[in-house]
Amino acid sequence: MTKPRGYVTSGPSNWTLRDESKSPRLALWGPHEVWEACEDFRGVGIEHLIVFVVDSRSRVMKRAVVATGSTNVARASVADVVRPVLMGGGEHMILAHNHPTNEPEPSEDDVMFTRAVQRGADLLGLTLWDHVVVCADGWVSIRGRGLVG
Repeated sequence: MTKPRGYVTSGPSNWTLRDESKSPRLALWGPHEVWEACEDFRGVGIEHLIVFVVDSRSRVMKRAVVATGSTNVARASVADVVRPVLMGGGEHMILAHNHPTNEPEPSEDDVMFTRAVQRGADLLGLTLWDHVVVCADGWVSIRGRGLVG
């Protein structure tokens, strides 16, 4: 299978950890799997911000839409993002949002928001694994681009 445009393999070491157990839960091994798990938001006309609460074996414990917006923005606070993680008993999260323009390049606002979430998560002892911008034809990993630590 050909990877969509924007395929990046770098990220935290546990981002590519493979769990060999037979778990019925969806596992997210990297940004491509996040893109696949966001199929229902790719190509949609308004932005949606999604948080995946994941366990240490990359298995999804919960997926929550934390904001919906307009054609070019979905506003949320750091509290909106971390709330489902804390309420779901998670320690790790992956953010994703769609770009209705079908251009997955993250905006400066996307990067600044991701950094704010990362700072908030760090204060609470949570880990932000990545923020993936998805569209119908591909995706971009903000962490993979080196835009967050």
